[in-house]
Amino acid sequence: MLRKKLHIFMILYIGLFIRFSFGQGTTSFSFLQMPIGSRAQGMGGAYTALSNDINGIYFNPAGIGFGFRPAFMFYHAQWFEDIAVENVSFYYPNLNNFAISVGLSYLHLPEIEGYDIQAGNPEPINPYTVYNFVGQLGFSYRFLSDFSLGLQVKYLNEKLDNISTSGVAFDLGFRYRLPVNYLNFGVSILNLGPKIQYEQHKEDLPLTYRLGIAYRVSNSMITFALDAIKMKGQKWMTTPGIEVGFIENFALRAGYHLQQDIEAHYTLGFGLSFLDNYNINYVFAPYGVLGNTHRAEFVINFGGYYPGKETSTKEYKSYKALPSREIPVPTGLKSKQEGRSIYLTWDPVNIKKARYNVYVKIPDKTEIIKLTKDPVSTNSYILNPSVMELKILVYISVLVNDSESYLSKPIFLKFKQ
Repeated sequence: MLRKKLHIFMILYIGLFIRFSFGQGTTSFSFLQMPIGSRAQGMGGAYTALSNDINGIYFNPAGIGFGFRPAFMFYHAQWFEDIAVENVSFYYPNLNNFAISVGLSYLHLPEIEGYDIQAGNPEPINPYTVYNFVGQLGFSYRFLSDFSLGLQVKYLNEKLDNISTSGVAFDLGFRYRLPVNYLNFGVSILNLGPKIQYEQHKEDLPLTYRLGIAYRVSNSMITFALDAIKMKGQKWMTTPGIEVGFIENFALRAGYHLQQDIEAHYTLGFGLSFLDNYNINYVFAPYGVLGNTHRAEFVINFGGYYPGKETSTKEYKSYKALPSREIPVPTGLKSKQEGRSIYLTWDPVNIKKARYNVYVKIPDKTEIIKLTKDPVSTNSYILNPSVMELKILVYISVLVNDSESYLSKPIFLKFKQ
């Protein structure tokens, strides 16, 4: 009897935790309502229409179809009452319009002391163990340059001392790049699946509907996003978010949650990029009398090159907007002179319908100027200088739809006829 009471206590404990954190806890595996991803949470979770990086795995499985660079993510969330969440994720986009993702999430509490008091005097017994585990595998396919669909399957496991249960769930989503530049729309349905069996009874999964829209202001590093979210047993709620990049490697984020059954709360976060391929994202979220929470992630990206001081965006004369870090930068730029022509070649990027621009810079000049009037579709270009002698720096960029990458590492050309 005592052990059953303690089991009930632990279920209520976690249920109340979820209730005061996210709303009424009336479903099983409420852990699924706890968001993963610090960049997304820094924007208040308004990420359904963005979702084009590794954070998007947990908001809209279709979003990774718009990703460009493979990445690993290591995430940690420290909640109140020593509750913590660990996560490791990986995604790989651009596999002939396919993208795949893998995520492992683990919620754990410290062991809880147990006592047997049936004999009249409390006697220690084995500690109680509580955890939740979710493993997931996702796929996305980009049917058109502006539209993608995604599917994700999850394996769920929960343990409350000697009570253990498991199940499966599915996520569905689509993301659409609207005809207006930098405007995106997304829809996702998360945690579809059969009821979960708990000994003598069954409970529903926390089914969640998400609608989102996001807009990046042209010629700036400001992104606005707005999500409408409907969780099972709750009313619709709205979540606005914003991301502002002050310099190329640093961004501030903020979001606001307005829920019907608990006090509204906000999130604040920042992101830092360094050493070309690494990102750190952090978010702070206060929960009033319950305490403050801290969540951080470390992301390792693969492929591409982020420019240094020499190719600052302030020097880009011909860009229509600020370059996007999402698109890999071409590598392997080489040159060969034959007569009065200079042949440029570089490694192609694995993106359907990708095109390339060629930029040049004269040493001791401050501007980088686009040489190609129209982007080229092949990974080669021929220069035919009209002067007898020339010294220039040459760069290449990738153009995908209405977004362009940063510039490649330059090569120095010394031409003499």
